[in-house]
Parts: sequence; C-alpha cells; structure tokens
Amino acid sequence: VASVCMAFGFQLLQGVGDDGVHTALKAFGPDLVVSILWPRRIQDDVLALCADCINFHPSLLPRHRGSMTQFWTIFDGDEEAGAT
Repeated sequence: VASVCMAFGFQLLQGVGDDGVHTALKAFGPDLVVSILWPRRIQDDVLALCADCINFHPSLLPRHRGSMTQFWTIFDGDEEAGAT
C-alpha cells in the first residue's frame, strides 16, 4: 500500500491514531476515504467528512470479524478466505 501511495503521490497515514486521522482528513477535505486494516470501528465524525467511505476487511464477514482474521482463518481450517 505504501509504495502505491508514493507512486501516485497520495499521503499515507500510519500510526497517527484517531485524532491524527481526523485532523488530516478534515484539512484535506476528501471526496473518498479508503481504509485498509484499520483496527477499530471507524468513528461517525470521520465518516461524516465525505460522502463515500470504503473499508477493506481481510476476511469474509461476518465470519472472523475483529482482528487477527488471517490467523483465525487458518486456525479454524477454513477452505476459503477473502476480503470484504
């Protein structure tokens, strides 16, 4: 993800916490928010910043919701895995 962001000139926020993300998004004024592997529920005030938000979750929901989804997929012996 980081290399793609750099290649296209997109800002990548990592490890800044909820307040840092909200501040950066509000200043940027996005048309679209894309979240990949965000470890918590995205807060309503972040979702309200733009009309469209996409979140990629690394499992087939509702099975293995939460964190460590890849581990639980393997641990439970699932024959199928995916992203939602």
